[in-house]
Amino acid sequence: MTENKNVEMCNELLDEKNLFDVYLTSRKIPFSNTNIFLLTIFSIISLSLSLGITSSELAEMIPTISASLISVILTVLGFLIAGYAIFCSVMNHTLSIEIYNSNTKPFGFSQLKYSHLLFMRVFFYYLLYTIFLTFIIFFSKSKILEPLITSKIENINCFYHLINYLVFNILFIGISFLLLQLASFTFNIYHSVMTSICLNEINK
Repeated sequence: MTENKNVEMCNELLDEKNLFDVYLTSRKIPFSNTNIFLLTIFSIISLSLSLGITSSELAEMIPTISASLISVILTVLGFLIAGYAIFCSVMNHTLSIEIYNSNTKPFGFSQLKYSHLLFMRVFFYYLLYTIFLTFIIFFSKSKILEPLITSKIENINCFYHLINYLVFNILFIGISFLLLQLASFTFNIYHSVMTSICLNEINK
């Protein structure tokens, strides 16, 4: 590999400085049409079926569901990080270079960076959802803003019901989205392994 090629590779692979930069770069890669379709269906079902749940029931369910979800999400995230670490450790340097040099350039990225961007994007979404759950668990009973809200909104009960309704649906739609991302993560590992095997055989 020439010196210019080495510099070009390093510039692409090391362009991002933190996880948020990695996420912003990964946004150039669109979601699959299947994931978009399924998420739309799940959203419609959630928004429709939750209309019959009262505000008090929603307020009671949200912290309980959040506490249950956060333990599940953190467990899955731990397995994902461990799996990603193992995947990276078994992918030797030579094979990674061959994947980088592949003629396939999905969305302008090398095949190597494309695969890892998809993995890291899943991690980012899991972390973001975990932060959302953490805020609900810790601050769902806070009454600090209630006097201000009450003075500005006449029908306070309607407002609280709307907030509870939205939060409840965000919880369901969010976990549905993460499950779809988990399915994509699994496929991306499979596809990356198959790609590496093909390139290894071609370059023998």
